[in-house]
Amino acid sequence: MKEGAINMRVLLPALAFLPGLVCTPAVAMYTESYCDSTGSVSFNNVNIKAGNYNDNDTLQTISAPLSYTCHFEPAANGTYQPTVYINHAFGTVINALNSAGLGVDLMIQQGSQKKVIFTNKEIKDGVDNSYKASKVFGGTVWPTKKPQTPSLSGMMFLRLYVVAKFNDSTLADFTVPSASFFNILAYDPQNNSMGAQLKAGIPINLPSFHIRMIPDNTGQVIVDPSVVNMGNFYIDYKKLSKEASFTVTAKQRTGTDSRPAFTAPLAIKFETDGLTLTPDNRSVLLNNTDGKPNGLKLSIKDNDNGGTPVTLNTTTYMKDIEMGKSATGSAVKHYTAVVEPESSGAAVKTGTFSAAMIIVVTYM
Repeated sequence: MKEGAINMRVLLPALAFLPGLVCTPAVAMYTESYCDSTGSVSFNNVNIKAGNYNDNDTLQTISAPLSYTCHFEPAANGTYQPTVYINHAFGTVINALNSAGLGVDLMIQQGSQKKVIFTNKEIKDGVDNSYKASKVFGGTVWPTKKPQTPSLSGMMFLRLYVVAKFNDSTLADFTVPSASFFNILAYDPQNNSMGAQLKAGIPINLPSFHIRMIPDNTGQVIVDPSVVNMGNFYIDYKKLSKEASFTVTAKQRTGTDSRPAFTAPLAIKFETDGLTLTPDNRSVLLNNTDGKPNGLKLSIKDNDNGGTPVTLNTTTYMKDIEMGKSATGSAVKHYTAVVEPESSGAAVKTGTFSAAMIIVVTYM
């Protein structure tokens, strides 16, 4: 009997430590779980017509797919729920926007789950306390005995809007810096006592963009010559094609005054205004004044880009323009108009013809 009692005393400490051996790894595994984001979201440069704007006026809304892969470790208790939390680094963006009287709302949704919305105020509060601005948006995932690495997806929506009404008629440019926007966590840190130990994966970043205030009559577009005259075509000539060069000049008419000068990229588009396009969208088919096809086509070549044919009705980069404090900025592009038979051996009909395109230059 005495020998049996000794055995019991030896076994009891081993039994007492068994719960600790199971619990400690489970806690570590739970807090080691994380999600890596692979989506991206970006605002286009925002060009605002200078003038009156009221509270809550929407300037731009964008949507983008969101993809992320979560790494869920085995756990003895607790469940996983993909959770958004606002990154502290995003404070530089919020401060830049708010100083310009603007704000941003975020909405995010995974599949058929309920949409989650972060207001500008919640985002602003979150940059100081990221856990405070965390919200669950994904479905519940129960831990298993083996690690799980599901690839998940959703949609995110951003709204850029006015948070403080303003009236501004001066040409200006504001740069919004790039920053990490938010992280997707494996679980909600607000409902977990181990939140301080959370592991954050790859975040969603917001690239830098520009907000420009552009008054009316800021710029002028000059096409020289305004009418490209090809002269007469003679169908008995071996070569029926003709070319004529012209320039497109964008000029600054309004200075930035007391505000800093800035560089703005310009975009250009040749609109065909109802003319019939060829299948490659690089030429228009020409008609005589009687409305019947004459067998010729008109195309535009970009001389500053090695004579590359211009894709019509498509917005493309033109050049940068330096918007100075005084109206000194300009950007010039060189083009060639080409008239030639629709195809080799095509029949060409005599008669009078003309064609017009609209050239549109905008800020990018």
